[in-house]
Amino acid sequence: MKILIITCKFGMGHYAAAKNLEEKILKSDLEADSTVVDFSQIVLGKTSRWFYTIYKAVVGKTSWLYNRVYKNALDSSGRVEKLLKAPEKYIVKKLDAEIMRQNPDVIISTYSLASHFLAEHKRTKRMQIPLVTCVTDLSAHNVWINEDTDYYLVATEQTKQELIQRGVNAKNIGVSGIPVSGKYEQGCAGTIELLSGEEKEVKELLLMGGGLGLLPTNMEFYRELDRMQNTHSTIICGENKRLYRRLLKENFANIDVLGFCNNVADYMQRADVLISKPGGLTTFEAIHAEVPLLSFAPYLQQEKTNATYIATQKMGCILPKKTEDILTAVEEVAQNGELLQSYRLNMRQTKEYLAKAALVEFLQNAERRVCIS
Repeated sequence: MKILIITCKFGMGHYAAAKNLEEKILKSDLEADSTVVDFSQIVLGKTSRWFYTIYKAVVGKTSWLYNRVYKNALDSSGRVEKLLKAPEKYIVKKLDAEIMRQNPDVIISTYSLASHFLAEHKRTKRMQIPLVTCVTDLSAHNVWINEDTDYYLVATEQTKQELIQRGVNAKNIGVSGIPVSGKYEQGCAGTIELLSGEEKEVKELLLMGGGLGLLPTNMEFYRELDRMQNTHSTIICGENKRLYRRLLKENFANIDVLGFCNNVADYMQRADVLISKPGGLTTFEAIHAEVPLLSFAPYLQQEKTNATYIATQKMGCILPKKTEDILTAVEEVAQNGELLQSYRLNMRQTKEYLAKAALVEFLQNAERRVCIS
């Protein structure tokens, strides 16, 4: 069986989710080959890199514009769907050529626009290939939900209920969380503390700002962090090279500074507390690693939803907006062993609820249909 996974590199969360699904398929008992393809590359070719550059600028400098687009996607008036009609024929034609070239038995999408146009392709071309949409947000806006989608993988029970309210059949939805790499499922330093009842004298803090390294820019924040008692911190700056260089010049005693790295799971497993922007993928990486998540005050619309989820499920909290208040809140949580244990237990219960085999079971049924035909 051949599986085509279509994704996008906006924010890297969609792409990472696609690669994680590919990893799960490879480790399953399925006799399947999978290929991950970039939706923007299919539609725009080499010019797609300019759109990624624009995206980074919009998210980093003009978040209000991003939020406006996201809120319009949530609008039930159908305005967004009308806008998407304009490029529909062109995009469907491009997708058709790629699907003909790949000749898959199943298509999986981890990007909302890809899901929308794939469903439209399926309708107009009368395609019989099953379409699976993996929703990589905790809240599904209208572009994610399409009549010709055969199966949905969603992050939470609340997301599932949103889809049901919009007419999706419950049997076509699997609550599996946002796909993470198996590296994050090995537990963390806090798990040992949780089982043994022993509390570490020096707590390990991990600070991240996603792939773009959207972290505080005030150097005094990091100097105060370096002086925090009984803590050691690791800061991952991602692609924020300017912040990385500035931090290295400080020569901190209790802070390690890293740039972009591919072994984030190793640092997360050692951490007692994660301090980060609450991206969907990061949220579920933290849940699987059972490391409490303290969210920087979110400004992107979907990250507000993610942060609220973490706080209401008592797996962490939302930090104050003012830089000078953040460290006070971090210290209070980091030194409260009972609270950290409570957060980890809630993360473990959330993780155990997830239907981790939902995708594989759907693919097994699809594989049987392929064999019969």
